[in-house]
Amino acid sequence: MQDFSNILSKINQQELYELFVGEDNCSILRVSDKKNSCIDEECDFIFNNFEKFGLLNINSINDLFACIDNKSELIEIVGVEKFLSNLKDDILNIHSRNGNFYLPLKNNHRKFCLEATYLRNFDKKEVLFLFKERVESELNFEKLYADSYKDKLTGLFNFNSLKMHLDTIHGSRYIGFMDLDDFKEINDTYSHKVGDDLLIRIGYALISIANDNVIFYRRGGDEFAFMGIDLTPLQMKKIIDKIKLAISNVEFKDKKIKFSIGYSKYEDGCGFSGLELLQAADLAMYKSKAEHLGNEYFISIDEIKKINETSSIEKEISLLSSKRKRGS
Repeated sequence: MQDFSNILSKINQQELYELFVGEDNCSILRVSDKKNSCIDEECDFIFNNFEKFGLLNINSINDLFACIDNKSELIEIVGVEKFLSNLKDDILNIHSRNGNFYLPLKNNHRKFCLEATYLRNFDKKEVLFLFKERVESELNFEKLYADSYKDKLTGLFNFNSLKMHLDTIHGSRYIGFMDLDDFKEINDTYSHKVGDDLLIRIGYALISIANDNVIFYRRGGDEFAFMGIDLTPLQMKKIIDKIKLAISNVEFKDKKIKFSIGYSKYEDGCGFSGLELLQAADLAMYKSKAEHLGNEYFISIDEIKKINETSSIEKEISLLSSKRKRGS
């Protein structure tokens, strides 16, 4: 323990107190930081309580990262790649002496969350990590964070999440916009409470389809959106068919529930941002309504460019919206 005291000689007493008081049930490890690579280096345990979680082969911080629960709300919101990238940047910040982070983990079927504190000793070029369990009732931070990005009525991601995902869009992504047909009539006829109940059931239906390749969002009212990830045109068409089938199975009195769907495709170098293609998908949705309710319409990059030569997406949406309101 003398060596341990030397390692911590440059950390003040207040920090030591906050780090260790009442934390007998924890894991404490130290890692070399000589090359600013403390997340990759083999760790030396001071105390090791990881066995209680079934974590038996943890030799580095990266080994812990490999156990992250990808279905945790924190991870689902930002994506595991961005979550880990931000976390690694924070830990490897050579100017940061200390910090805190949370790891939602999963081992087999057990889910748990560890709160971590790290303290950097610049003289020794070492980093000390302390991990302690946080029970679900204490994870208000996760609920508050999730509430900012989830729609409370349907449980789907909200428009904040959609904008965040579009801001970091890359690769091949389908972007879709969906609108319930005749929803205003449902609200006016049966009440807004009945309308909300319908939206809740639609949310459940869409969540049942969601997987690693498709994400659903509620934009507001009866407007929804989706993002298809690394899908071929045929795979995207099958997803749309699943959407239409799931919505048609939502029972509502004697009325057949339908979505009109518009979608476009983003690819790196296409010349348009994610938000611009969402707007194009909005136009495509209006076109689908004009052609046939409950239909879908794909708007290509070439069609978007052609529209922009003589008009704009905004003007075309306004024109189709006005026509629809007039019933023409």
